Amino acid sequence: MAEFELKALITGVDRLSPALSKMQKKIRGFKRQAEEASQGGLALGGGLAAGLTLSLKSYADQEN
Repeated sequence: MAEFELKALITGVDRLSPALSKMQKKIRGFKRQAEEASQGGLALGGGLAAGLTLSLKSYADQEN
């Protein structure tokens, strides 16, 4: 029986990599924005807590 050898050359177009790369950049940007927003949120929360504490102290002093 004769030997049979099959060679195939498969070429493909990679269309997914550019889309995944763009998506990865957008996710990095979103992550960066979320981190910046959380840092601003801590300052905002601290300011609110200080304001509430001061107003409650003033109210308590007025009642005495």
